[in-house]
Amino acid sequence: MGIRTSDGTVVMADDSREYIYALLPEPPLPYHDTRSSHVAATWARHCTRAVFLSTAGDSRLPDVFITPGAASYQELWGKVTQGFEWAYGNRHDFDWVVKADDDTFLVVENLQAALLRLDPDRALATGVQLRTWDTGSAYFNGGAGYVLSRGAVRRLVEDGLRGRRCGENLNLGANEDVNMALCLAHLGVVFLDSRDSLGRQRFHMYPPHELIDPRQANSITHLWLKRQSVFPYKFGYAELSDEAISFHYVDARSMYLLYYLVYVVNPNNQVTPINQIDRGGQADEAQDQWKEAVDQLQALVDTKKLTTAVVVSEKVLSEVGAPAEEAERHATTVRAPRVGQKFTGL
Repeated sequence: MGIRTSDGTVVMADDSREYIYALLPEPPLPYHDTRSSHVAATWARHCTRAVFLSTAGDSRLPDVFITPGAASYQELWGKVTQGFEWAYGNRHDFDWVVKADDDTFLVVENLQAALLRLDPDRALATGVQLRTWDTGSAYFNGGAGYVLSRGAVRRLVEDGLRGRRCGENLNLGANEDVNMALCLAHLGVVFLDSRDSLGRQRFHMYPPHELIDPRQANSITHLWLKRQSVFPYKFGYAELSDEAISFHYVDARSMYLLYYLVYVVNPNNQVTPINQIDRGGQADEAQDQWKEAVDQLQALVDTKKLTTAVVVSEKVLSEVGAPAEEAERHATTVRAPRVGQKFTGL
């Protein structure tokens, strides 16, 4: 399965682990206490690399790229483009770059799974799509986060920024996310529908407590979405995707609560942050650990203390050096993790 483009094409590539870079534009230092440090302590650890774009360094943030001369919101476009210039210089180390705000919560594993079979060397972009008030052109909401493939980053930097095709041919304004969409569209980057197979949004402009309340659909605060959203934007449990990727306007308390619910309470999300995975020389040890775990599960099944031995998907097994045959031989049922369903398009 893949993700469907506007012309109906499904873009796919070979299975592989997707390496995600996150770019997080930072406001002045006082906000590091209330926002950035909490992102760094939670979901950012699950990215291949999360880089905070700031005008000043901060020891509380693990990875900061200094963006001089871009301190205010009105200069956000300059800050973000500097970040993508930096990402371009590291383009051999990632497959995708997600730009998110410092009050965005990202379920990185869901994003990885959604992008799993897309070709990162094609010029692709995705996120929640809105329309501008004046021209009606589509753009990806920056608060919910938008994702660019390695191919899109290359085209943005080489042609749009360094080649000046965007600055010289477009009327760019103060809104960074609108500017990005105008530039990407001008460069021929393909915009992908990020909704799940049931047509439910996966990138969200609001925190969960607003989205799950069906009364919010008729709230004056959200009526603008009926006009501006490219696809229907709905509220209530039944309308929320179980493959959610992002939430915006998440304060520090909610950031930790979401992290707890996603990675602690849900047993299928017990994953090691990708940037803490040792990628070299650990295959034998991983294989031994896998066999030991399977033996323990089988013992429980044999003694009827456990009716079903549940293991993770073949994709995850291969990453820790465990062959799929081991799962089929020792487990009564093989069940994939609930988090991390692939983009299936419409």
